[in-house]
Amino acid sequence: MRRYARFFAEKSIRDLPEFAEVASRHPALEWIDDYQTFRFEPDPHRSFLEQRRIVQEKTCVIFAEKRGAWLKPFHCYEHPAYSFLSLDLAEGCLFDCVYCYLQSYLNHGALVIFLGLQGLFAELKALDSRAYWISTGLLSDSLLAELQFPFLARISKNLPPHAILELRSKVADVTMLENAEIVKEQIVVSWSFNPAEIVRNYEFGASSLEERLNAAREAIRLGYRVAFHLDPVFHIDGWQRAYADLFAALESFSKDRVAFLSVGLFRYMPDLGVIIRKRFPYHPVLSGEFFPDEDGKYHYFRAIRKEMYESFSGWLKKWEGVPVFWSMEPDSSLYRPYPAGS
Repeated sequence: MRRYARFFAEKSIRDLPEFAEVASRHPALEWIDDYQTFRFEPDPHRSFLEQRRIVQEKTCVIFAEKRGAWLKPFHCYEHPAYSFLSLDLAEGCLFDCVYCYLQSYLNHGALVIFLGLQGLFAELKALDSRAYWISTGLLSDSLLAELQFPFLARISKNLPPHAILELRSKVADVTMLENAEIVKEQIVVSWSFNPAEIVRNYEFGASSLEERLNAAREAIRLGYRVAFHLDPVFHIDGWQRAYADLFAALESFSKDRVAFLSVGLFRYMPDLGVIIRKRFPYHPVLSGEFFPDEDGKYHYFRAIRKEMYESFSGWLKKWEGVPVFWSMEPDSSLYRPYPAGS
């Protein structure tokens, strides 16, 4: 797996309570004014391929002061049992997945870790009594961020009684979850899964499928519940066998330790398509036929989506009783929104 090589910090974090801990963990900080204007400075002694900006930025970590709200409405999922919120503890990712929407969403490739947690604790305290599902890892990889600065023990002690905190990842290293200070009862650790050939050819730098499966098993052993994201799902040659095999691998997990599964077919905004074609010009991810749907994203043809959802609904029957979150499908007639018992 790739490693972080350089560590930066906004000058403003010197005034935050977390600064002493950051400085002790990362004594060789390089100081900047604003993470949003950060750009990697090429090294003249390295070749052009070695110093591609986005690739080099991905080896950088920036500690920054949080601006604005920590908790925001999250509209990717619908489920009658929960109100969904996103929590952006960090943004940016070390991995370089071909399909990743962050390529068109963020200003640069560095991992930005936000500080000023007292503001987050105040927002959590102000939540009402609804059952909240709070998702992290929408703009980053939750466990990668936790490896650089431990949030989880602090946040877990400040969660409202009816809230669930989800950590989403593609990481194999779960040593940070061994921290005895973490209150585990309201924590769900989730992994994004795809068939091994997709992981190898679409998710550059990320942990292998088997490594993620083993990480999920270790998280359960440590006392956590886990969840599985099959999102995005790809219509590739042999997709039925590939995803059937993936579901077979997931059957080794006990349903009572699985908090949910999510399913979402591959889709992309037009500007992301432009970036993918520029960065990965010969990659097959966009070689199929797509059309723009009412949500403004490009999707597989409706007949393809219908066939894929029918197959996934069949595989999900063995998971009856586990909530299924269907992700960002504009035509809800193509799938059964809430399986019986969910």
